[in-house]
Amino acid sequence: MRALFVTTALALALPAIAQEQPDFVPGQDIAKETKEEDTNKRPEGWSFKLNLGFNFSLSHSSNVVGVEDGSTISVGGAVDGEANFKSGQHEVLNRLGLQHTQSKNPAIDEFVKTVDNLELRSMYMYSLESVPWLGPFARARLQTAVLEGEFISGDPATLAITDADGNVTMQSLQPQQAFDLTDPFEPLVLRQSAGAFARPINRKNLSLVVSAGLGAQEIVSQGGFAVADDEDTADVIEVVEIKDSVQAGAEIELDAGGNLNTLVSWNLTASVLYPFYTDADTELEGTDLVNTEVGAKLSAKLAEWVSLDYVLTAKRIPLVLDAWQVTNGVLLTSAFNLL
Repeated sequence: MRALFVTTALALALPAIAQEQPDFVPGQDIAKETKEEDTNKRPEGWSFKLNLGFNFSLSHSSNVVGVEDGSTISVGGAVDGEANFKSGQHEVLNRLGLQHTQSKNPAIDEFVKTVDNLELRSMYMYSLESVPWLGPFARARLQTAVLEGEFISGDPATLAITDADGNVTMQSLQPQQAFDLTDPFEPLVLRQSAGAFARPINRKNLSLVVSAGLGAQEIVSQGGFAVADDEDTADVIEVVEIKDSVQAGAEIELDAGGNLNTLVSWNLTASVLYPFYTDADTELEGTDLVNTEVGAKLSAKLAEWVSLDYVLTAKRIPLVLDAWQVTNGVLLTSAFNLL
């Protein structure tokens, strides 16, 4: 009797419960997620982006202990552009990045560049039909500086200049006297690579690409110099001539980016080239010759057309300078969407 009573109660209750619940179709949640993911994928055809950034700072000190009297001024800008094309399984990604800053402090009478970096990148990817997130790629990149570089000191300085043959020449500089280091677009760092890529995430609001393969790098100098100062020789500043070189080896790169919310976006790139072949006459060997680069950007939108950006670049190219070259800064950026 108890079992019959329970069965009868369930039979009467189920229709009422069914009336209270919304209509349910098996698999509808999965279909909804798939539709949202398709909507977030990169569009077919061309897509463009162009951001222009500006920064300016001014400070003045007078009778401050430990600080030289005078004004410190910094002014600069940045350009960040993309021109991408997608057609079926074929995709081409083109990027332009330019950062430049000029600064003046009380110790130096003229403006000198403190940030100067130009980078052009182009990457072709073919997505396999059976595995759309996997396929072969080919990539080319150019990196250089736009304006000439020079060394200036507010105090007398002694330079130890080492040329490409290893000969050392001493040169004395008077305060405010400039020593020319590099010409415009020097040195040129060219890199080419090809291999396979994996793109497990490919949406407008989140993307991740990991690529690995063989790479080559060429450094083209016009007889320019780099400051490689040794802290142990405080009275002398070491300057070395940049040599032309060619390297080839294994390369791996990571490129990720996305939106934390509607106001904050981010981007991170990292690449490593481990050379198997180097034609340069250098004492460096093994892991000391590894080329490493890291770039990061965090952007917070302040209005529809303006954002506040933090940009970081860290690179180590041993055959140019056997030390980490790090630049970072905050930019007020105006964004212009071409399409």
